[in-house]
Amino acid sequence: MTRLTRRQFLKLSGATAAGVALLGAGCAAQPAQNAGRRQPSVPTGDQAYLAIARGGDPAAITKTAIAALGGIERFVRSGDDVIVKPNICVDYHPAEYAATTNPTVVATLVTLCLGAGARRVRVMDTPFGGTPESAYAVSGIEEAVRAAGGEMEVMSPVKFAEFDIPAGKDITAWDVYRDVIEANVLINVPSPSTIRWPGSAWGQRTWWA
Repeated sequence: MTRLTRRQFLKLSGATAAGVALLGAGCAAQPAQNAGRRQPSVPTGDQAYLAIARGGDPAAITKTAIAALGGIERFVRSGDDVIVKPNICVDYHPAEYAATTNPTVVATLVTLCLGAGARRVRVMDTPFGGTPESAYAVSGIEEAVRAAGGEMEVMSPVKFAEFDIPAGKDITAWDVYRDVIEANVLINVPSPSTIRWPGSAWGQRTWWA
């Protein structure tokens, strides 16, 4: 069993407060930890911790929100290994039903990360309805990600390892996907059903971890 320090645990817990379903329970948020992920720089000038963008073009509002946060370069550096974690919950409804993250939003993030010099950008989730392969396809995310130059990864059970959670009360250890621990950057981009944007199924609010 790998032991994580309290400082390490708090760093990733804060970074993934919006919910990291990647860590073992599909689209349900779970606590987890990263042993050494770099934290974004402190906002300066007009930069912010949270940005909201409105509009009918998912790509445009994603870019606008990220620009308000200081640009993708604030988070991603040349040579980084990046994991993007959307909600790809089921294989029987696409994004129009708020069942998954908007494929255009995910693809836009992939494009921006690669444009910032990321060495690799992988997209993954653990669906609770259907197989990963079918859910990736039905959601439209697989096609969009590949077109943007990213990789879709089916999460392997052998890559999960148990990590201690120091000072944990109800939960003192958790199985964490090891690639999440080892990646330089983890981006959590939930579906609109998770963030409850009024009147829209197109993810017009983007949360960053």
